[in-house]
This record gives sequence, structure tokens and C-alpha cells, in this order.
Amino acid sequence: MPASLPFKTNEVIVHPVHGIVLVVGIKEQEILGEIKKYYVLKPLFERLSEVMIPVDRIKQLGVRKAVNSEEIIKIFRTLQAPPADLGAVMTNWGAQYQKNLKLVQSGDIIQVCNVLKYLAERRKKRNLSKTDDDLYDKAIVLVVSEISHVLDLDTSEIKILLEFILESEP
Repeated sequence: MPASLPFKTNEVIVHPVHGIVLVVGIKEQEILGEIKKYYVLKPLFERLSEVMIPVDRIKQLGVRKAVNSEEIIKIFRTLQAPPADLGAVMTNWGAQYQKNLKLVQSGDIIQVCNVLKYLAERRKKRNLSKTDDDLYDKAIVLVVSEISHVLDLDTSEIKILLEFILESEP
């Protein structure tokens, strides 16, 4: 494969929707009459067997290398700080949900943490809707899986720690 590809086979990277994934291969496939190269990814913290994404859309999709241990400190500081101002809270619930979903799927772990903190604060005041609760759970999985991978710790330990931080007052 050309050296210009950003990720190699057997490299562990982060997909903004599926979290930590293993690059199991790169293959060419014809879709709609066009032959393209695709990364074949295996989510490590989901039950999906594989995900394929076009090599030329990696950056647009927010696929990236996992954070390093220094960035883990930034994640914890973000989660311990007062909730970030995510802009004006929208009165239209659907628009607010779409905004939060877009931030979670951005590929930026700090944005995921900001949404997580925002939803945790809302959860303290009242029950979240089913879709917000699902988004909260998804954000937890994304953050926990990345921290767990980087620090080589069990996901259950990281989840307990994150929930403790999110339930604490800033």
C-alpha cells in the first residue's frame, strides 16, 4: 500500500462513532461504478464485526489516532471543570439533540467530554429523555474506551471513575 495512507494495518485508531477500532486491512471495492480504497476496521468495544470507511474520507469523518497520556489529563480536567458553554441552550429539543450529536460524532474527544458533562449536569436536575440518555451512554463508551486503551486499564474501572467525577460538583 502507498506510504501516503495515514493508518496502517494492525494500528489501533479512533472512529468518532464506533470508538477504538483496529485497522484489519485496506481493500479496494467497487461501489456505484467507482473503485475506491477502504479501511476495514474492527470495533474493539462494540459487537460489530467490521466497519468500512473510504480512505479519502478519513479526515472528514473525524477518524484519528488515539490521544496520548498527556491528553488524558486534559480529558479529566475537562470533566472536572464546570460544564462548558455549548452555546445558547435551544428551546427546540430536537435542535439541541442534533447539536450535541454532531459534537459527539465530531471525532474531538474534548467535545465529547463537553457534551458528556452537559448531559450529566442536566441529568442531575431531571431525567434525560430516552435519546439524550442514549447519547450520554454513547459518549461514556467513547471516552471510557479511549482512556482504557491508552492507559491499558479495565473499562469498568474507568467507567466508575468517570461516573464519580461527573456526579461530583465542579
